[in-house]
Amino acid sequence: MKIFRRKKLSTINSICFFAIILIFANIGRAQQIDIDRIEQMPNFPTPYQMRDWKKVAIGYDSLVFDLQASGQYLPVIQINQSTINYPEHESFILHSYVG
Repeated sequence: MKIFRRKKLSTINSICFFAIILIFANIGRAQQIDIDRIEQMPNFPTPYQMRDWKKVAIGYDSLVFDLQASGQYLPVIQINQSTINYPEHESFILHSYVG
């Protein structure tokens, strides 16, 4: 009786395995359909300007981490010398808002 159960279970496992293989094999066969109205749209809108994110990041760092900056709400950063967890190390403070 135990041998029969093992064969039956093995057959069920084999069927499930092949069914999964067939399902995944058919996933890659889906085709994209063209929609006329969408095809009339340009790939890039005009006028199109890509923002230079590297320049933005460098500008942000140079503004926020400048201890010598002067102005109404500057400098944005402050050095914290009374740290709790690591008293031998200084840290910095950045407020969550300006103004």
